[in-house]
Amino acid sequence: MASSDRPRTESVQSTTGSTVYSVEDAGTVTVAFDGTALNLVDSAAAAGWTVSVNSVLATEIEVDFVSSDRHLRFNAEIEDGAVRVRVVIGADHAGLELKGHLVAELRRLGHEPVDLGTHSAEPVDYPPICADVGRAVVTGTADRGIVLGGSGQGEQIAANKVHGVRAALCNDLYTARLSREHNDANVLAMGGRIVAAGLASEILELWLATPFEGGRHARRVAQIADIEHQQQEQ
Repeated sequence: MASSDRPRTESVQSTTGSTVYSVEDAGTVTVAFDGTALNLVDSAAAAGWTVSVNSVLATEIEVDFVSSDRHLRFNAEIEDGAVRVRVVIGADHAGLELKGHLVAELRRLGHEPVDLGTHSAEPVDYPPICADVGRAVVTGTADRGIVLGGSGQGEQIAANKVHGVRAALCNDLYTARLSREHNDANVLAMGGRIVAAGLASEILELWLATPFEGGRHARRVAQIADIEHQQQEQ
């Protein structure tokens, strides 16, 4: 009997106005909001999985992915006329100002930010905050994560210690795009002492909107996950 799990999902806004959800390694679901109702555009199962549509309502779509030992139930919902992405965000004191800016940007874009702190300019150690962001992403509590510091480098390293996190340091648009297209990054790191607010907004929007290309890149991302699994077994 397959066990029922809440899937870890990632979602990006496509150029056609639809939203493509990657449901772990099980497949993808594409939905679109036409101003009145949420519509299922497409669903596709990966090898070893089957996909079935459980229900389609005006405000919610439910899709099941089933393998020999797992059952993942995906839900897409609309709120205030838009498909929302839950993004968990954390920063140390050096990233505090940029965090406030990006929280406002996420709300402007119609997404749901979850702020894990810090909430003051007092010096604080970043590793626990970044680990909490990573854990929220890999457990499915959030769709994506953001970690911020002075340069973003330590924050990226700390987040990547959580198995299942693929954190990318993106202080420019080029690396932001490639981190999604080639690496399927699920956590974005930026440096508050490096990136100005305007560029940070562009990086955020591009990073959320860029889909993973899959193909040969999926094989390489799977190899990274295999390394994590090998470490766990030692």
